[in-house]
Parts: sequence; structure tokens; C-alpha cells
Amino acid sequence: MAEFDYYTGDQLDSLGIVVLGTSDFDIIAETGWDIETEILYLSGAEMFGTLLENPTPNTWYHITTTFNTNTGEIKARVNNEPIVRGFADVELLPEIFDYSSIMGSTIAIDNVVVSAKSTDVLTTGEHSATSKSTRIYPNPVRDNIKISTKKNIAESRIIDFSGKTLLSFGNQKSLNVQSLTPGTYILTIKYDDNSQETLKLIKKQSYHN
Repeated sequence: MAEFDYYTGDQLDSLGIVVLGTSDFDIIAETGWDIETEILYLSGAEMFGTLLENPTPNTWYHITTTFNTNTGEIKARVNNEPIVRGFADVELLPEIFDYSSIMGSTIAIDNVVVSAKSTDVLTTGEHSATSKSTRIYPNPVRDNIKISTKKNIAESRIIDFSGKTLLSFGNQKSLNVQSLTPGTYILTIKYDDNSQETLKLIKKQSYHN
């Protein structure tokens, strides 16, 4: 279980991500602020859920996240809002609690408590996170990343944590990201039905660099 207070900061230009992961930096669960959709979200390998829509700028929120190592179930809650639940890889062992934000961001976390418990601390007011309809692979990626989706893509963009667009693409499902510096980025995909999906992309050193 991981509990912490999350300060939203100035949401116009701030971005901060809290990650529960393995010692090999495989992400089990991720909580963060999505600039594009203006939500606090919970994300895992097979799910994406909204923890809170339109959170108030410069405000502290208490977030509780649990991961069941036997079933792979992830649960999270902001304050007394409904619980969001989904699933991650049951073979992953949570060993790292990490936080990252862009330079100059006013988002912050405090009062962090990480513990192992044999009982479920989140049991009421649940609703399921939606399973991601889109997957990207390989991720981490060196040169080309592929988008697997049943939807028709209108366009996609890769942005950094400051919200700056680094690469733009049309409706193709194979993206050349060789020019990116190794690091973590956000891939935003817009579909023909005007829906949008945001995924985390990890760029590794290219063999050609």
C-alpha cells in the first residue's frame, strides 16, 4: 500500500508522476496529472482510470494506492472519492516508490507512507477503470514504436513533461522515434471519433546513435 498527499500546483504548466514499480523500473501503477484532459489518473499496463476530474489548482489531495501481489489487482482513491480499480502483471513485485516532475513544476508530494498489509484497505465505493483499448510496443523503444488499436487514428503526438510537442504524426500506426533523447515521454493519440488516449512512452538509446 502507498499513501501520499499530492499537491496539484499550477496546472497550466505543471506535471508530476508518482510511480510504484519494480527494481528493474517496470511500472506497476502510475498516478499523475494529465495536462491534455485535466484529470488526476491511475494507469497500469492494462488499464487507465480517472481518479479525479478537474482537480483544484494549488490544492492538496490524499491518494491511497494498493496492489495485490496475488491477483494483480490495483486500487486507488483520492480523498473519499469512489475507488478506481484495474489490474497489472501479477508477476511484478513492488519495490520502488518514485516521483518525478518537470523543472519548475509546482506539483509536490508529501507525507508518504509505503507498507505491506495482508488486508484490503480499500473496500467500498468501487468502480472499474477502463481497460486500455490501445497498446504500444516495444516499450521501452529504441527506434520504431507500433500502435495496436481497433480504432481509426486521426493523429498522434509525442510531448515532454513540459507539454511541448516534440514529434507529430498522422494516422500511421508505426512511429519513428529515433530522434528522441533517451527518457520518458507522453504519447497522445486522437481518434476519428474525437476520443483521445494518453500513454507513457519510454525511449532507450538508439543503436544508430
